[in-house]
Parts: sequence; structure tokens; C-alpha cells
Amino acid sequence: MEDNALIEAMERYFQAGIVLDVGRLDSIYAPDFVNIRTDQSGRTVSITKEQFMQTFRRMSCTTSSGVWLMGCR
Repeated sequence: MEDNALIEAMERYFQAGIVLDVGRLDSIYAPDFVNIRTDQSGRTVSITKEQFMQTFRRMSCTTSSGVWLMGCR
């Protein structure tokens, strides 16, 4: 049995990521979201929502060649 609501929510999430819709991504993640990354040695690092969103903001403000776009912050 498929959960269409979940599938549709994931499609919206992936689409927001593809186009770097920072506003939509920000609304998807809970305020207390923490991204936990683990390397192959087992070391972990925790990234807060604000830190995680800052990465999306930086990505959305640069071109594929790394040039910063005017008006981005």
C-alpha cells in the first residue's frame, strides 16, 4: 500500500532541492532540525538547521563556475 501523501511530500522536497528553492526548503525543515554526518572512521558532526540552510543559500547565490550573484546574501 502506497502512502501518496508521503510520496507527494518527498517529490516537493526533491523539487525544492533541485531548483534550490531556499524558502521552500526552509519551510520543510523543522526549527529544531539537526543534520548528523558520520565519516568512514565513525566521527560525527552535528549541523543545525541554520548552518544547513546557510549552505543552500550559498549554493543558490553562486553560478556553476563559482561566481557570486549580485543581490544575494
